[in-house]
Amino acid sequence: MKALKIFMLLLLLTGCKTVDDIMVKSLSEDAINKITSTDILFLKYKTSYNTDFLNEAETIINGLERDSKNNKYFEAKVISLYCQLNLLRNNKAYVTKNMPEIEKRNSSEERLFLIKADMEKNFTKKEDIIKKGLQKSLETDLLKLYIADLYFLGGKFAESTSLYDEALINLNDKYKIFYKKRRDLAFYFTEQPPKNNSSITYLLEDEISVGGLIMITLNELKNSKQIIDINSDTINDVYNKLVSEDFLQP
Repeated sequence: MKALKIFMLLLLLTGCKTVDDIMVKSLSEDAINKITSTDILFLKYKTSYNTDFLNEAETIINGLERDSKNNKYFEAKVISLYCQLNLLRNNKAYVTKNMPEIEKRNSSEERLFLIKADMEKNFTKKEDIIKKGLQKSLETDLLKLYIADLYFLGGKFAESTSLYDEALINLNDKYKIFYKKRRDLAFYFTEQPPKNNSSITYLLEDEISVGGLIMITLNELKNSKQIIDINSDTINDVYNKLVSEDFLQP
């Protein structure tokens, strides 16, 4: 009875929040910083494919695992990080095996929905999974970034810009380094959308190759088929033709 009274008092003092709300705040600042560092290492890997970043992330997650004992919310987050790590290593068997362990501990864990979306190949189903996560999860900033990316690639630039802004205002500034370019492109494309969404993939590269520049130019030209012969022209042929037509500067 005494324990029940204490629990009710705790609910009143926290504005009648759920137990999950209370658990969210049970993570130490050190743990939160380490989770952020892990996310940043994942993002660095995605832009470089340098496996050193994944190895460094694994070391951090191993430490988090030791600290997460007897805290189901924390354990769910750590298992999720391991699953995200293994997805990047293309070890889907590990992910399939361990997703139920996340759900067992916290079925509304934000990263659970990110993992499910990554495991799904169909674009529309990915969106549905993330939308479900936005409804169920208490933490939604990473979900907003994920669906902002989906909208960006799908040409929904106004919705994408809004979601990037909603998420990035709450997240550590380290995330902005990786999302600022696509957020700014989404904002620009809101008023001046590309003629061909295929151009977007090349524009997101840190450094655009000559081949990428050529593809962007061809994608945005209405009469590209009149300029080049895809069946016989080499990259050098295409480049020289685009320069001669003043579409590119040598």
